[in-house]
Amino acid sequence: MKKIFLIIIFVSVFMITGCVKKEKTVEDLLDEYIVAYTTADVELTKEIFPSFYIEYSKEYLTKERLEKSLQSDKEKLGDDFKATYEITKKTKMTDEELENINKKMTDTYKATENATECYKLEGTMTFKGSKDQIVDSLSSVGYCKYSSNWFLVRIY
Repeated sequence: MKKIFLIIIFVSVFMITGCVKKEKTVEDLLDEYIVAYTTADVELTKEIFPSFYIEYSKEYLTKERLEKSLQSDKEKLGDDFKATYEITKKTKMTDEELENINKKMTDTYKATENATECYKLEGTMTFKGSKDQIVDSLSSVGYCKYSSNWFLVRIY
C-alpha cells in the first residue's frame, strides 16, 4: 500500500511539474540560439524560430551549412570562440507595429499565423575568440508570440 501511495505521489508531481510547459523567455531562446549555432544543431533551431521561418529557410538550415558557417567563424575568431549577448532594452510593439510585422512575415515567409505579441530588442551579441571578435546588434531581432509559444524572428 505504501508503494502505491508513493507511486501516486510521484506521478502527481510529474504531472504537475513535467507536463506544464514553461513559456520561453528571450534569454532562453538566445541561449538556445548560441547552443544551436556553436554545435550546428539543426533540430534545436525548430524550437527557436517559428515553423514558417524554418520552412522558408530549410535549404539554408542544414547541418552541412551550419557546420560550414561555424568552421568559417572558428577560422576568423579562433577555435575557442564564445558567444554572449546583452539585452539593454525590450520594448513591446504597438498594435500598428505588430500589424506591420505580421504583414512582413506573411509577405516574406508565407506565414499563415499572426503573432499576437512582439517585443523589439536592443543590445548586442558578441562572438569573441583568441583571434578576433564580432559584435552584432540585436535591433533586427524580435521576440514574438505565435499561438502559445515565443520565438525569435528577424523583424527588420
